[in-house]
Amino acid sequence: MMTTNEYLIYIAFLLISTTGLLPWNLFMNAHEYFNYKLRNMTDSVDNETILSNPTELQRSYEGWLTITSGISCLFGSLFNFLTTERLNHNFRIIFGHIFVFLSLIPTILFTFVCTDYVQELFLWLSVLLAAVACFGSAGLLGCGLLGYSARFPAVYMQAVMLGQSFAGILTSLLSIFCQAFTSNSLLNGRLYFAIAMIWTLASGVLYIWLIKSPHTIAVMNTEVNESSRVEQNRNLLLDTDDVTDGLQPEVSDDSFGPQI
Repeated sequence: MMTTNEYLIYIAFLLISTTGLLPWNLFMNAHEYFNYKLRNMTDSVDNETILSNPTELQRSYEGWLTITSGISCLFGSLFNFLTTERLNHNFRIIFGHIFVFLSLIPTILFTFVCTDYVQELFLWLSVLLAAVACFGSAGLLGCGLLGYSARFPAVYMQAVMLGQSFAGILTSLLSIFCQAFTSNSLLNGRLYFAIAMIWTLASGVLYIWLIKSPHTIAVMNTEVNESSRVEQNRNLLLDTDDVTDGLQPEVSDDSFGPQI
């Protein structure tokens, strides 16, 4: 049975891990906003018209998002693997939050800017921002948090995996809420990405609380003590082997020769 502190740590791992897959799901579920931004300028601003007559940019958006985000996640995972011994988990997770947060700032600013005459530029900038966010989230934050949770009991790694599977549901519910709140596509996107930014900021604050919590410090100290004990036992065994080797008499070939 987990204690109250252990439950709080479990919930923290669950909520933080959703940020690891949040950006890709965010950009993929913001259909109404991106359909409006990439609409045909000669048609009336009507949702039915926008959906019934999709432009080339509207049709290609999800495809390019999937390709670039997938490549970005791959490079992020490779970077995480190559820097495992050089960068600690805290560095990767905190900078992963920073990558996601910074990529959402210009995304929100685009909701205040008219991009009707630079739709192709808007498309590529949005895809680039999504790729940067995915590099930070899946590559740094997600992989780093999974490795960090491995230092805890197995139940906390289960919380991380559960949170990652919940990310898609969370963004879908957020999209439904924003569409129910307003029918204005620009306001919809503005609210959608603003809530996502607040979530990312809260996730970063929650992680700082996690690494400073007494329970986490106790787990880390236990791990350090266990590692130190294992190292001491290893050194003791090596010293014992050296002493044993020194006590063994040297046997020369002459001892087996003929005795006169």
